[in-house]
Amino acid sequence: MLPLNPESFRPCAERPVRVVARAMGMPTEISAHHHPWGQAVFSDAGVVQVEMANVAFIVPPQHAVLIPPGTEHSAVLLQDASLFSVYVFLQESGQEARQRFWDRCKVVRASPLLLELVRRLVDEDLPHRDTGRYRALCVVVLAELQDAREVGIGVPMPTERRLRMLCEAFLAEPRQSKPLAQLARDAGASVSTASRLFRDELGMGFQQWRRQALFARALALAAEGMPMQRIAEELGYSSASAFTAMVTKTFGKSPREFLLQRP
Repeated sequence: MLPLNPESFRPCAERPVRVVARAMGMPTEISAHHHPWGQAVFSDAGVVQVEMANVAFIVPPQHAVLIPPGTEHSAVLLQDASLFSVYVFLQESGQEARQRFWDRCKVVRASPLLLELVRRLVDEDLPHRDTGRYRALCVVVLAELQDAREVGIGVPMPTERRLRMLCEAFLAEPRQSKPLAQLARDAGASVSTASRLFRDELGMGFQQWRRQALFARALALAAEGMPMQRIAEELGYSSASAFTAMVTKTFGKSPREFLLQRP
């Protein structure tokens, strides 16, 4: 997510971690862009959807999506949100391990320590503040990021125009009851064409893709503290048991075991 003047927050060897904090309300969309530094987008409150060319991440609170340098990405708020954009300088010599950590997009769980350090850096990254303290905070933030546990909640996204439109429409209002026929018609494709595109572009059928998308949204709702019964209703399941069966079949764990894991 780019601030109004991104160059003023460009990380460098002297200031390797820069943090921009913003409270943002719906509807807010951030158009596709890229930059030469690494970025971690934290949701402190609310849910944000971050999209790249071939994957979408629904980022719940106390999580972050990591974006490698040069990766084009866009974002849309799914709820009013309090966001931190953490820009990371990755070009220092001797940092091969750090650069390998940023080689692909991923979602990680943010520890309470990491979140507090990021909040502190908002105030410490100022010209009149103590440089030694700022640098020490940067070291710990980078170490905490690299130790953060990855959460596999990415939703594969196609590049074909009609299928992309279909998938984005579903992610905007994810409901188990939405049939492929309706989504395909709205995107200007037949059911047979949409089914073929799912197989050709994503290597899976619509139902499998829909399960992954619903689970990603369920994780975000669980992180917000929504009860399991409400999550099932929100996602259009006829009952909590039907939702439980979907999660257990797909991931081998019950929703409570999987969704409510903590960092």
